[in-house]
Amino acid sequence: MLTFGNDGKMYAGDYDMACILQNKRTGKYHVAYLEECPETAKNRLLKKDGCVKVRILMHHKTGTNNMSESKSHLEELKQMVSLSDKNILPDTIEWDGNIETVLML
Repeated sequence: MLTFGNDGKMYAGDYDMACILQNKRTGKYHVAYLEECPETAKNRLLKKDGCVKVRILMHHKTGTNNMSESKSHLEELKQMVSLSDKNILPDTIEWDGNIETVLML
C-alpha cells in the first residue's frame, strides 16, 4: 500500500505497481498506479497462487493518443512515487475505462 515518508515522497508497497492502461472504448492510453487491495482471507489465497488483487489508485485522467507520450507520463509518476523497476509492468493492459475496476495480476 502507498505510504508517505517524512521526506514528502510517496513509497509504493511491495505489490503496488505502475502500468499503462489502454481504454478499449476510446483507444487512449492512461498511466496508472495500481495499489494492492487490502488483505483479506480470499486475497491471501490468491497471493498464495501467485495472483495479486489490485485497484486503480491514480491514473492519468485524460489519457494520450500514443504510447510515447504515456511513457513520459510513466516517468513522471516514477519521480513522484518511489517504485522498484520490477513493479513497472512492461505491457499495456486493456481496460474497460471504469475507475472502479479491480484487476487480478
